[in-house]
Amino acid sequence: MAIAEIGTVRPADVLIIGGGLAGLFAAIKAKEAGAEDVLIIDKGAVGLTNRYQFSGGYTIFLLPDDDGDQWLRGFVAGQQGMCPQNKIEKILSQSAARLADLEQMGLIFPKESGNGGYRRIPSRGLGPVKTLCPPTFKNLAGGPAVTAALLKKVRSLGVKFQEKTFVSDLIVSDGQVSGAVGCHRRSGEFFIFPAKAVVIAGGDCSFRGNYVGVEQVTGDTFAIAHRAGADLANMEFLICNTGPTDFGLRGTGPLAKNGAVFRNAKGEDFLKKYADAGSRAECSDIVQGMAQEVRAGGGPTFYFDLTPTPDDTEAHFLAEGGWMARSLTRLKERDTTVFDREIEWVPVIQTLRGGMQTNASCLSNIDGLFAAGTANSTGPGLFTGWSSAKCIWSGTTAGISAAHFANDTAPDLPEAEQIHDLKSGLFNRPVDPGFGDVTLADVTRRMQQILFAFDTSILKQEERLMKAEMNLVELKDDQLGRTKVAGFHDFIRFKETENMFLTAELFLKASQLRRESRADHRREEYPNRDDAEWLKWIIFNRQLKEGYRLAEFPWDKYKYGADELIAIEETTA
Repeated sequence: MAIAEIGTVRPADVLIIGGGLAGLFAAIKAKEAGAEDVLIIDKGAVGLTNRYQFSGGYTIFLLPDDDGDQWLRGFVAGQQGMCPQNKIEKILSQSAARLADLEQMGLIFPKESGNGGYRRIPSRGLGPVKTLCPPTFKNLAGGPAVTAALLKKVRSLGVKFQEKTFVSDLIVSDGQVSGAVGCHRRSGEFFIFPAKAVVIAGGDCSFRGNYVGVEQVTGDTFAIAHRAGADLANMEFLICNTGPTDFGLRGTGPLAKNGAVFRNAKGEDFLKKYADAGSRAECSDIVQGMAQEVRAGGGPTFYFDLTPTPDDTEAHFLAEGGWMARSLTRLKERDTTVFDREIEWVPVIQTLRGGMQTNASCLSNIDGLFAAGTANSTGPGLFTGWSSAKCIWSGTTAGISAAHFANDTAPDLPEAEQIHDLKSGLFNRPVDPGFGDVTLADVTRRMQQILFAFDTSILKQEERLMKAEMNLVELKDDQLGRTKVAGFHDFIRFKETENMFLTAELFLKASQLRRESRADHRREEYPNRDDAEWLKWIIFNRQLKEGYRLAEFPWDKYKYGADELIAIEETTA
């Protein structure tokens, strides 16, 4: 049987899964590096339905007068040593060239009126590191502006799009990738994408949490990579931010810096009990403080008092443009005030900072498989402008590397039997309007209740983590198979929910394994950081006997050794 008899075949030299910031950069650079046929697959619309559309557009760029070594030290300190220094150095060293690329595409970055230099602000939590303020493109600003410029570029290069398509699995044989399979999220049409090289540039996982723009960030990247046998790292680092309960608003850091104060249910400025910086503390410390305050009886209701902020705060956010400005405008139209009152404000799950483990060329442990954007593991930290910077670097690097790999290889076409098995695995749940007595929304809520409990995801402890893992398995076994899947819209959400269950399992396992507290991972039985035992990665791979291994850092490739970390943090604080 030919594979064309199993589904619709769309071949490519370089296949890119995910059409966000990293995927668009990967496509551009793959084309420029000589790849003739480049195809982007997106489960929504390329460039328009990704999380970067909700970004303010702040990006870290190392400029010629900046001290690159000091900035590297800032990253080492900010990530508490848990970062691949060789990747960080490359991200910084090439950033000026990427800035030039963006300006050549027509993006305009704001300049200071006095000296004409770029307008920049400190990147919160990274010491000397600074981030450029959001650019504009035509009548757009921030993330939407960057996306629009990149879309214009990829279209001019002849990059092909396959939209509204859910990728379920990679095609891997003998340790080399040869494409992917998936289906259209409306019609269910099965697609086969043979490719010489594949770049995974999808998102991470937010479990459909309540942070802005994360509804569709469901761990597809982790599930696809794990099923294919790719290495995953940093799965224990779940980032909690904070935000209002009734509408979307970002900017906790800038608002606190400008005087806003967190208050508990009694109206008290409580955070100084848990962090010296009080309301100006890092988001992880704010979230930890809220969890501790719940135990102390001062919660769970918390408020962010915005009344101390300057009178021009709203004007500043409106001038920034993007979705924030639109959101504030809509709120004003509904007579909802923001900056002159206390707003109920809670911890929110933003992202799981795990990712595929790659080398500095963005190549995974599978030949021909590259990772870009938040799919590429570069440490647990989440800082202003950092996600954009890593997406731009890894998209560039993965695109170039994939093009070179594709030009030098000629993989065998996928075999029909393997494709048939992958198709059967994808359609393991029939679409049947008459079957099922549980909604996917109910299953997701119950999953969130297990994972999002403050004493599971924020204040971790072994017995509670084990109980959460057991409850999750019971939920999956008892409820997931009974869900209503009335059409292909439900079917895709069902597949996404399967991926969230797998991701949640890896998160809980990794959280149990790491017996220390570091960054956003806080274990109550192990309240201190333990560099001697735990300055290493937990690598998940389903092909391993135990499912995971512990990997030492390649210190011979790093500028700073383990014995220098504490001194770096003391001098960078």
